[in-house]
Amino acid sequence: MTKNAHLLNRGIFHVAVIVAIALCGYYHTLNVPFYWDDNMLLDSPIIKSLDHFVHPATVKGTDWYGGFTSRYVGYLSFALNYRLHGLSLPGFHLVNIAIHIAAALLVYRLVLLAMRTPFFAKGRGEGEIDRRTPFIALLAALLFVAHPIQTQAVTYVVQRFASLATLLYLVCVTSYIEGRLLLAGEQRRGARALPWFVVSFVAATLALWTKQMAYTLPFAIILLEFLLFTRDIRKRLVVIAVSLVPILGLVVSRVSGGGSLAQLTENLDRATRLQTDMPRLDYLATQCSVILTYLRLLFIPVGQRLDYDYPVYSSFAQPKVFICCAILSALLVTAAISLYHSRDREDDRGVLLRLVGLGIFWFFITLSIESSVIPIVDVIFEHRLYLPSVGFFIAVAAGVSMAGGANPRIPGWPRWPVAAASLAALLLLLGATHARNTLWGDQVAFWQDNAKKSPGKLRVLVSLGRALENKGEYLRAAQVYRTLLEIDPTQTDPLLNLGLLEIRDGKLDQAQSHFEQALAIDPLLVEGHNNLGQVLGMQRRYDEALKEFLLVLKLKPSLAPTHNNVAVIHAEQKRYDQAFEEYGKCLALDPNYANGYLNRGKAYLAVGKKSEAAADFRRVLELEPGNAEGARQLRLAQGL
Repeated sequence: MTKNAHLLNRGIFHVAVIVAIALCGYYHTLNVPFYWDDNMLLDSPIIKSLDHFVHPATVKGTDWYGGFTSRYVGYLSFALNYRLHGLSLPGFHLVNIAIHIAAALLVYRLVLLAMRTPFFAKGRGEGEIDRRTPFIALLAALLFVAHPIQTQAVTYVVQRFASLATLLYLVCVTSYIEGRLLLAGEQRRGARALPWFVVSFVAATLALWTKQMAYTLPFAIILLEFLLFTRDIRKRLVVIAVSLVPILGLVVSRVSGGGSLAQLTENLDRATRLQTDMPRLDYLATQCSVILTYLRLLFIPVGQRLDYDYPVYSSFAQPKVFICCAILSALLVTAAISLYHSRDREDDRGVLLRLVGLGIFWFFITLSIESSVIPIVDVIFEHRLYLPSVGFFIAVAAGVSMAGGANPRIPGWPRWPVAAASLAALLLLLGATHARNTLWGDQVAFWQDNAKKSPGKLRVLVSLGRALENKGEYLRAAQVYRTLLEIDPTQTDPLLNLGLLEIRDGKLDQAQSHFEQALAIDPLLVEGHNNLGQVLGMQRRYDEALKEFLLVLKLKPSLAPTHNNVAVIHAEQKRYDQAFEEYGKCLALDPNYANGYLNRGKAYLAVGKKSEAAADFRRVLELEPGNAEGARQLRLAQGL
C-alpha cells in the first residue's frame, strides 16, 4: 500500500474531507435572513428567558405552550443562542452548520459500525469488502453533507428542530450499536455495554423532546437489531426488553402527556394530526405521490422551493397515485429481495445487498411520521427528508460500491470510472448547494423563484411582498398585495399589509378602511383588531382603540405588545395606575420586550419618577444598544 493510499483510508482524513465539504457549501450562509416561522419563533418570549425552561408552568396558557412542551430541547437551543448573542444571525447559523457537520460524521460512523456487526463481519475478513468499507462510509456521509436537499433543514433557521432531532436520533442508534457490539463479542462485556445503552436512552429522550419524527426510534432499533445482529430469538428479546422498552415507554408517555391509557386513546387523534381535518386516507394517497417527489429530488435536485403548490389526491385509483404506489411497492419489494438474498450469503455481494435493504427500509420507517396517515396541513416540505435521506445515501453508497470494485493500487477505493463519477456527482451536488444557499441569502430573489415554481401558492406572494418591504421597495410591495387581492379578494394578509404600508405613509383613513375590510372577512382576526386599534389610537380615538385592544386580549391574552398598547392608551388618558398595571403584565409575558420598557419609562417620567424611568431606559439600551429613542429618553431622565 502506498503512502497516499494509506492516507486516503485514514479516518482523520475522512473527517477533514466531510468538514471541508460542509464548510464549502455553507460558509456564506451566516447572514441569511430569517424566514417565515423563524420570525414567529424569535418573536416568542419563550426563547428570551431561560426561566421558562426551569419553570415550564410559566408558559402554560400561552399560544406557544403546545410547541414548547413537544419541542422543549429545540426551543432550549434557540434560547441559549438568544442568551449568548440576541438576534444576531451568524450565531444561529453557526449552530445549524455545526449540527449538520456532526450529523454527517455520525452517518459516517453509523456505516462503519454496521460493517463491524455480526452479519457484516461474517462476509468480510480480508476480502475486498473489508477494504471498501471506508469508501462506502465516506461516500454516504459526503452525499448527506453536500446534497442541496439539506439546505432547508440547515439554512432555514427554525428547521433546526429537524436537524437537531436527526443528530440525536443518530446518537441514539450509533450508541445502541456500540453497546450491542460489546454484547455480541465473545467476551460479552455487559458492564462496558451499559454506558452505551444509557447514552442511547438519553439521546432518545432528547430527540423525542425535539421533534415528533423521533417517535420512529423503536422501529429503527428493531430494524438494526434484526438486520445486523444474531438470529438468536431469546437474546433478541432480552436486548429489546432492556434497551427498547424504555424508549417505547417514552414515546407512549409523550403522546399521552403522561396520563392514563384512556387519556392516551383520547389524545391519539389530536396527537396524530396537525392543523388540518384532511381525511387520513386522502393524506396517505397524496403522500404516495409526495414520496416519489422526494425520491426524484434526491436523485435529481431540480425545482427546489420552500413552499410547494402540491395537489391533494382523494383516491388510490387516481392514475398518478396508482402509478406512484406501484413504484414505491416495487422499491420495497426490491429491498425485501435484497435482504432475502443476503440472508445466507457470506460474500461481498451479500454484505452490500443487506446494506442496500437496510438503507431503503430506514428511508421509509423514518419518513413514516410525516408521510403516512398522520395528516399535516402542508403535505410536502424538503426538510422532512433530512433524517430519511440517511438511509437513501447509505443505500446509494452501497450500490455504487457494488457497481465499482477495488482498485488494487489503492485498496479501499473503487475503480477509477466509479471514483471519477462519484467525485463528479459530489461536485455537482456541492455546486447546487452553494447556489441554493446563495438564493436563500436574497429574500426577494428567493420568493420570486418560489413564485415562478408555485404560481398558485398565494402565501408565497405575501412573503414576496414582505421581502420587498424589508428591502424598502414599498411601491412594489403594495402592487404585489393588490395583485393578490385581484386573485382572491377574501385574503386578509394583503389587506393587513396594505394597511400597515398606509400607516407608514400617514394615510390613516385608508389604513383603517383596509383593516375593517379584513375584519369583515374574518371578525376574529387578531392582527386586524390590533392594527385597527393602533390606527384609532394614532387618531386619538382612545376609547375606540381601547375597545379593539381589549377584544384582542380576550382572543389572545398572552400578547405582550397588546398589553403595551392598552397601557399606552391608559397613559395618554392620564390613567397611570392602570397603565403601570398593564405594563407589568406586558413585561411579565415578555421580559425582553424593549418597547414595553421604553413606554413605561415615558410614563414614569410623566409622573415624576425619574429614577424608575432611567432604569427602564437603561434596560431598553441593554436589549437594543442602538435604540436612539431610548438613549434620548435616558438623557431626559438624567436631566442632561
